[in-house]
Amino acid sequence: YYEFGEIQPIIQAENAPVWIYGNNLICKRIIENLIVNALRYSDNYIEVSINQKGVFTIKNSTKSLDNIDVNSLFNKFYTADKSRNKGSSGLGLYIVKELLKKIDGKIENVSYEGNILSISIQFCVV
Repeated sequence: YYEFGEIQPIIQAENAPVWIYGNNLICKRIIENLIVNALRYSDNYIEVSINQKGVFTIKNSTKSLDNIDVNSLFNKFYTADKSRNKGSSGLGLYIVKELLKKIDGKIENVSYEGNILSISIQFCVV
């Protein structure tokens, strides 16, 4: 696993608890994969949030990556780091997509603007 190191993540959550429907291990793996991916490619900025509707969003700065194809991020073996200097297999976000299917979740939004990659996923809430 990665450590935050010098990065101070911004964590935003509403005051009320969010009850997510799904297998604990699957939900944990989804969140871990998203965080590890953000840590791997971020240079100094990570923001994590979840709302009452079960939308989990992670944003990170990605100055080292110029050509991110947001339509391919969740494809098997896709990596924006063509040199694979970051040690990526291109499976982390693909696994997120496949695990979301198992718990009736979905990829809500993916965008890349101003060197900020934003990924939002929708968990089912109780």
